[in-house]
Amino acid sequence: MRTFTVTLVYLTVALIGSRPLDAEPIQWIGNGHYYDLVANQGGGVILWTQAKLAAEALTFGGQPGHLATITNTAENDFVTSTFASSWDAA
Repeated sequence: MRTFTVTLVYLTVALIGSRPLDAEPIQWIGNGHYYDLVANQGGGVILWTQAKLAAEALTFGGQPGHLATITNTAENDFVTSTFASSWDAA
């Protein structure tokens, strides 16, 4: 069974996985927030505090990223459908 550590950011979502380095965050029209993946450089599981720091180190459009909580099924469906192929590549 594969497990994934998911790091979520409010404006920019950081999900552990891999995407092209030049890929821009993807906006969900459901709330206007942007989501992105952040590669776990060391591989494996990271701690919540490490995920929080990684999210806060991101910026997009002059705004800092921060850890988020998926608050409803529609948001969860968006994140899952948008980034599932990237999780499979990790």
